[in-house]
Amino acid sequence: MSNTPIDSSDPNPHTSPKRKETTANTAKTFPLFNFLPAELRHQIWQSALPEPTHPPSALLPHRKGCWVANPIPYTGEAGQVNDPNGNYEIVFDMSLLDHVQIHTPLLHVNSESRAIAQKWAQRISAPRTNRLNEQQQTQAQTYNDDNSSEYIPPFSRQFNIDKDILYLVPDNIVDLILGAGDRLEQPDMNGKAARVVFSLPLVVVSEEVIWLEDEALVEEIMELFSIIGPVYIMVGEQPKWKEGGVQRWWDVELVSRRAFVWQWTESRVVETVEERFGSDEVHERIVQWCEWMGRVLTKINRTRFEMGVVRVVRR
Repeated sequence: MSNTPIDSSDPNPHTSPKRKETTANTAKTFPLFNFLPAELRHQIWQSALPEPTHPPSALLPHRKGCWVANPIPYTGEAGQVNDPNGNYEIVFDMSLLDHVQIHTPLLHVNSESRAIAQKWAQRISAPRTNRLNEQQQTQAQTYNDDNSSEYIPPFSRQFNIDKDILYLVPDNIVDLILGAGDRLEQPDMNGKAARVVFSLPLVVVSEEVIWLEDEALVEEIMELFSIIGPVYIMVGEQPKWKEGGVQRWWDVELVSRRAFVWQWTESRVVETVEERFGSDEVHERIVQWCEWMGRVLTKINRTRFEMGVVRVVRR
């Protein structure tokens, strides 16, 4: 039998709050981790890495200058003309959009975890865009580790049309509408024929778009929305973007299950559920906007359109 004395001031030393607190703190830390075999430590670090598709979805801003002219190689197919000035297509090149930062806490634990995290990030990362000069890139594309004075260049991936979301405000919506035509008017396209290939991802627009008063611009925006599938209005706080290169991870979440769906057989937009969101003023404006949208959809004979309401979240 042990002769270890028991503190008589603690009526039940095995279940006291002090012992529970010590146990809880011990569960959050493992001081002997560094004494584990290196292979086991590496396996643990690898298991703590995010999925290869990280981030799973991201919100990224539209940038001007993404409309490009690509030559179409001559293949000899029926109907294709072997003309160096006639085989071009104008496309919205999403690789020119800003990238989303790939980040994991393993970059900031210790040198061993950082080495493993950097190899992982390099494997799934994409080359950065060069829209800025060298000094601006250095300033815009460095990540300050809050736990040290070291600056770690962020790893990033390109915009992914299958899962990422394009964020639009009034100014860059105009560029999206007119950008293809502007690219065709550039001097290098003089005398050349081209077709426009228009394929866009899921779109979120800032709340200020629904408050526009320019009817001609609003109609053009609505015609654009009618061909790109579901559109989401972001209410409340809007994301804050860095200048060029790499953006922090912003995402969106639905404010409510309420959606505004075009019923073409009835020539009107209906609300799917009675669930409140935002202010009455914003709701009334969206309803008014949907009425305008209905007239556009009727004019161009569209049968499908849906609009939802979201808010921004910082991941």
